[in-house]
Amino acid sequence: MSGVETKRFDYPLPESFSDFDPNDFKEKCCDWLANEAGNRRVAISASGGVDSTAATFLLKESLGPEMVYPFFLEDGARRIIRGRHEHQIAREMFSEFSGMHVIFAQDRFMPKMEGVSDGEAKRKIFINEYREISNAYLKSLDDIGLGDVLIADGTIRPDIVETEGNVKSQHNVGWSYSHGKLEPLASLYKPHVRQVAIALGLSPDFSHRIPCPGPAQWLRTTGAPNQEKMELAQVCTEYVEEAIEEWCLRNWGGRYRYNEETGVREPFEYFAVVLDPGMKENAEMNMATGQICYVMDSRTTHMPEGGKRPDKPLYAPVVWVAGRAKDFDDMLKPGRILWDEFKMPRAVHSIDTIPEDEKGYPVCIRAVMSTDVKECQPMEIDMDYLHFIAEGLRARGAGRVGYDASFKPPATVEFE
Repeated sequence: MSGVETKRFDYPLPESFSDFDPNDFKEKCCDWLANEAGNRRVAISASGGVDSTAATFLLKESLGPEMVYPFFLEDGARRIIRGRHEHQIAREMFSEFSGMHVIFAQDRFMPKMEGVSDGEAKRKIFINEYREISNAYLKSLDDIGLGDVLIADGTIRPDIVETEGNVKSQHNVGWSYSHGKLEPLASLYKPHVRQVAIALGLSPDFSHRIPCPGPAQWLRTTGAPNQEKMELAQVCTEYVEEAIEEWCLRNWGGRYRYNEETGVREPFEYFAVVLDPGMKENAEMNMATGQICYVMDSRTTHMPEGGKRPDKPLYAPVVWVAGRAKDFDDMLKPGRILWDEFKMPRAVHSIDTIPEDEKGYPVCIRAVMSTDVKECQPMEIDMDYLHFIAEGLRARGAGRVGYDASFKPPATVEFE
């Protein structure tokens, strides 16, 4: 077995996105992959997302499908997309690869996640399990006599920047597999990857797909996960995705908008978050905002003032703002006050009316617009439609339903 060095394809990006040539990247990256791999087979962690799928098809174009072994890790927290589990979609997507394999490992994750409420601790658990399972899979390829196998994944530039800058731990950066690793997309950002995916012949509906980080569903259940929370997060996120795409179709004429000149997809991301039900009314916040404000047991990560990255993630409680806003602008006001006066970065605004004794898990809708993910603003959706989404979520088991109208900074896109 060779060493465990990580090799990244270094591709100089032009200053303007419109000057990026995905065909030039594809040609040079395929040459690099062929040179690095030689006659060795390459396993690739293929989540079904845009990044890992583009990397998989770059390997196919460079080496041929018979030399590429995509594997999908089913940890029990994958998305449900239009009624289908993500591993089913991945099998179909990579059907031309005879080495495609789904690893069912649900029973390994939940027992370790239960009782763990800190988001960064959840990421570390996910990373450890992901590493052990991936290395066991690589050993199984060694055991069947495939020779010196390499590993690849869809690591992109923001993954590297966030991990090395101590913003948050990414599951695919900062540790070594038991085999040498290739990162063909390490120089690119998401808009560039989307262009490469199109150049590889992937459909726009797929290449423009919204991002969903590997451990995302674990982090979209704030506080300590359990099976009930996870299943609620899965069905609620599926519904939020479908409902927001329907809103875009009705108002924009398509399920999303994509700017060819800038590579920006709108909306950038949208999902549901399951919160812990504990909350306590805060009189000072009520006075400052003119609304009834509850400080929740659920905590969220946030950005520091001045933009300097902290050594460890910063956390603050979520504030639940009761009472319906008249319109979207009215919804934004309390959040600004809560940050300026109380340094509370995330305000979730109630968008339904429910009994005071409601005991179910609260669910938050998060939908953001962004050009570079460094800054994000909440997607403006008319109040009547938000109430419609809330009804759908309640029918799927949600307790209170709210909309996160927080900006980044100070709030992050994901809750943990």
